Amino acid sequence: MERKQVKILGYNVDLFNYNDAIDYTKYLLESEYSAHVVTINPEMIEYALKNENFSSVINNAELIIPDGMGIKLALFFEGVNQQRIPGIEYSKEILKLCGKSKIPVAFIGSAKNIVEKAVEHLVEVNCSVLGNYAYQQTSEIEEVKGKKAMLTYQDKYLGNGKGAKGCKGGLKTQGMASASRIIPARIDS
Repeated sequence: MERKQVKILGYNVDLFNYNDAIDYTKYLLESEYSAHVVTINPEMIEYALKNENFSSVINNAELIIPDGMGIKLALFFEGVNQQRIPGIEYSKEILKLCGKSKIPVAFIGSAKNIVEKAVEHLVEVNCSVLGNYAYQQTSEIEEVKGKKAMLTYQDKYLGNGKGAKGCKGGLKTQGMASASRIIPARIDS
C-alpha cells in the first residue's frame, strides 16, 4: 500500500481514510520492524516547530494520521478534502489487533489516566533499570497488584493519597513499597 502525503507547515500528513489507515497499520504490524504512529493535531505541530527533538519524532513516524479539525481544515486549504481520523478510535482498533496478535504496544505522551481509560484488562508491570548510555541492568519484571486494576499516582507515590513518608502533613505510609506483586509478571499469557 502506497502512502500519499501532504505537508502542513513542513510536516507530512498521510492521506488515508480510516479503513486504509487501519489496513496500512496491519501491514506495518506484519513487518519485522517496529512502527511509530503519530496522530497529529495542530498543537503537536505548534510544539514541534519550537522543539527539534519532538519535530524529529513526527518526521520519523511510519504513519502520521490526521487527528484534529485543525489538520482537516489546513488540508482543505491545500485543496485536499481529507477525512479526519480520531486518534482514540484508531488507537482502540489497533489495540484490539495488537491484543489478538500479542504484539506489545507503548504509549508515549498521553495525559494522566488516558491509558487506563482506553485499555481494558491492562496489566501494570514495573521493571527497574540501572545504568547509563553504555551499560544497563534490569530487574525482574514484576506485576503490581492493587485494590484497583491500575494503581494511581497517589497509590504509587503518596500512599493512597494520605501522604508519603516524611511529607509535611501526611501520614507515614509506604506507597509502592506496600503494593503486592507477582514476580515474574504474567506477561506471556
